[in-house]
Amino acid sequence: MRRWATLLGKALFAGAVGGVFVLLAFAVYVVSLPPLDMGAANERSAVVLDKNGQLLRPFTTPDGRWRLPVEVSNIDANYLKILLGFEDRRFYSHSGIDLFAVLRAGGQFARHGRVISGGSTLTMQVARLLEPRSERSLS
Repeated sequence: MRRWATLLGKALFAGAVGGVFVLLAFAVYVVSLPPLDMGAANERSAVVLDKNGQLLRPFTTPDGRWRLPVEVSNIDANYLKILLGFEDRRFYSHSGIDLFAVLRAGGQFARHGRVISGGSTLTMQVARLLEPRSERSLS
């Protein structure tokens, strides 16, 4: 029994050390990233409004995206609840990266050998849209 307890203790210690190493490596990676070009976030679709301010015709941005100006107060609260529930349940409890979702998605990928579900948050999705890249990788 003592031998098993010793082995378990060593395994837990090794796992903790490995976890700390992974977190440190991730922190170094995150700090090394350049800041996002927020110019794309400020780019809006051109719109044509009538004399009462009602939308008549929107146009896409040069990159082919719709970026219509909108205020949170103009969005249905139920839509926001559904969006957060479906895309990022813990939106208000993380600072942009949901570690639990990333670990869950990584575990599913390791177990099944393919993507079962993603781990990105709404913040991560916005960052990807602001700075699109052709390659898709873990980093």
